[in-house]
Formats: sequence, structure tokens, C-alpha cells
Amino acid sequence: MIFSSYISSIRTYQPRTFSKQLVNQAMLTALICLVSLFMGTNLYAYVDPNAYHWDGQQQFFEGWYFKASDPETGKSFLFIYAVLNPDGSSPDSCGFMMAGNNSPGYDGFIYQQFPVDEFSSSYEQFETRVSEENQAWGNLDDLHAQGSVTDGENTCSWSIDFEITERWDKTMGWMAGLPNLQTYWHVGAMKSLATGWIEWNNERFEFEDIIGYQEKNWGDEFPESWYWLQANNFDDPRACCLSVGAASMPIGSVVFPACGIGLIYDDRLYTFSFPQQPALILPEIEPGSWTITAVKGMHKIVIEASCDPAYLLNLVNPTEQGIKPWTWEALNGQIRFQLYRKWGLRWFMIADATSNLAGTEFGGKKWLGWDDDLPD
Repeated sequence: MIFSSYISSIRTYQPRTFSKQLVNQAMLTALICLVSLFMGTNLYAYVDPNAYHWDGQQQFFEGWYFKASDPETGKSFLFIYAVLNPDGSSPDSCGFMMAGNNSPGYDGFIYQQFPVDEFSSSYEQFETRVSEENQAWGNLDDLHAQGSVTDGENTCSWSIDFEITERWDKTMGWMAGLPNLQTYWHVGAMKSLATGWIEWNNERFEFEDIIGYQEKNWGDEFPESWYWLQANNFDDPRACCLSVGAASMPIGSVVFPACGIGLIYDDRLYTFSFPQQPALILPEIEPGSWTITAVKGMHKIVIEASCDPAYLLNLVNPTEQGIKPWTWEALNGQIRFQLYRKWGLRWFMIADATSNLAGTEFGGKKWLGWDDDLPD
């Protein structure tokens, strides 16, 4: 899980307006809660996040994301299993796969569609099939992903076991219980040990206990704008994992900047979320540059991330107009976070860590044309 108008307001942000923004966010949270109550929603009704969520809607997507990164070689890969409009009534109905490779001196991306009638997924447990060769399954402790894709120029095959070591349960908080949101987000494996093999264009990479990650999205379509960050391999061993997902989120006629930040540091989960929590989150996002400051209660986090825009993989995402190439992600970005604790009137830094093998992403139709000045 980027808002042009919102970012513009942030760029003109002055310290004296901090309390005003906090009051505005609190009022917006109350409004969202009131709207959800009128919708008859049980705010604390949670679903099995990695199981299938389709309930017969004509417009619907669901996608499962896996990432495997090796700090020793610098290789990092992504794999996505997905479906769009599974009822088959739309000309855009299909299952589809993505594979991405950011390795030293190389970046590659493969996208392949499959007939929607080959797709299947279980409502009772995580067991998803896009085609005979492309399947993933698992539970709360272990996951498995296997597949083979080609775009006619590049090919990739893989078989990976993920032993989950850290989860972020109830990633969206009470918002997971709201019906008919545009997009839902859940982190299934905030960190895992990945063992298996990947073969990209006849180059085989075998590995044991490298860093793995898994999450998923589902809903009507991807948001109009969003940004996302993820990292595990930090230079401070107490820094386990960091996940950030943010999007322009409509509820009825109200559109607001939703954001969730999860950090496991020194065996403790710190979360900064809006509107689920009374957190103030101030992002400044540009292609290849992410700066986020978030404050909740006695804790503050400052996140700085970057990547070379020329090496962003141009992924695809589902929309009401079909599948569009409106996602840009790098798997070898850099992330630094600083965590603060407040004592009295002063903030004291309690953590400062950096990762050089991070996932960095932004997307949405508001960003179309950002890369016109990049060399071919």
C-alpha cells in the first residue's frame, strides 16, 4: 500500500500549523467512524487475510505479493499472483503473473496473462492457483510459492519456501472490517526465511534462509495514487523490519490520505496509522525519493528512502479500465529510519538504522508522465 494536492499542502507546511493538522485529522477520523456506523459495519470483524475475498462482485481484483532478497549477492526478486474480475463477464477478466528482478547491474520485469477459468483460490485457507505452473499456498507459519512465466523475451521459474518469523496481524486495524473499500492491504509475512531456487533466463540462483516478505491487496481497483516502502536487512540487528503502505482512500464521497507504518525494533512492534490511530503523518514524495514523518503519542519516526528512478521496474496494476502500467517499484532501494521517544518536551533518538536492499514504490494515474525526461 501519493496525493498531489496533499503533498502540495505539505510542502507549504509551517510548524505553527502542526496542531491544526492534528485537529483536522482527528475530526476526519471521527467522521469516518460515523460513516462506517451508518453503513452498519462491525469495526472489529476481521477476515482470514491470505484466503480468497471475492464475493461475486463484477469489478474485483486480488493479488498476492512475494519478495526474496539476498544481502550477500545483492539479488532481489518479486513474484505476484493475481486475478482481475474473476466472474469472467468482463473482456478484462484474467489471471496474471508478474516477476521482477533487481540484481547488481540488471533489472528485469515479466508480465503474463492467463485465462480466468484457470484461476482458483480457497476461501478457507491460503491456496491460490493462477495456472497449473503458477501456484502459492500456506498458513500462518509457512508459505510456498512456485511458478514459471515468460513474455517471449525473458523467462523466469521459481520454487520458494517461506518460514515466517514476523507478522503484522490486523495490518489495517478496524478498517479491515469496513465493507466496499476500494483497496485492502495485509502484511502476511513481515519477515521470513526464504529457501529454494530462482532461474532467470537460464541463470539459476539457489539459496537458503535469505530474507523473504509477503503481503496482499484486494478490492475494486488500485487507488488513484499511493506509495509503499519495505525493508528487512538493516545495519542494526535490533531493526527487524519496516513496512509502509499509503494511498488516497475514498469512503463514500470522502477521500482522505490513509497510511499505515509498521516497524519491529528490538522485538517490539511500533505502528503509526491514520485513520485507524491518532497518528499525524506528513509525507513528501517524489519519484525516487520518499520522506515521511509520523508522530503518535510519545513516539515519532522519520523515514528517508531513495532509489535511482532510471532502474524502477514498471509493474502493472488493476483498475476499472483494465490492467494498467501505473506502478513503479525498485527492489534495491535505500531506507533509513530514525525512531524517537519523547521525554518531557524533548524528543530523544532511540534507533537509527539503514537498509540498502529495500522495496520502494509509488503509483497511480496521477503520476503518469513523470518519467518523460528519463533516457530510453
